[in-house]
Amino acid sequence: MVLLHGRAGNPYAILRHARVLGQPDLALLAPQAEGRSWYPARFVRPLAENAAHLDSAFSVVDGLIAAAGLPRSVWR
Repeated sequence: MVLLHGRAGNPYAILRHARVLGQPDLALLAPQAEGRSWYPARFVRPLAENAAHLDSAFSVVDGLIAAAGLPRSVWR
């Protein structure tokens, strides 16, 4: 499972919340966003203001999932 932290958050905070899942055998990936934010402008702003950063964030997440060895058919 890929867990993404919120604005100004960090991977450790989101991983603490994952404990409530009660799934000890579940693999958890929690990447750190560059600058502690996946996108700079508030989510209610026009998409164009966040588009380049969102593309980068999706690329990070895609890379982590691919590095975990899951075939693209499983996660797309």
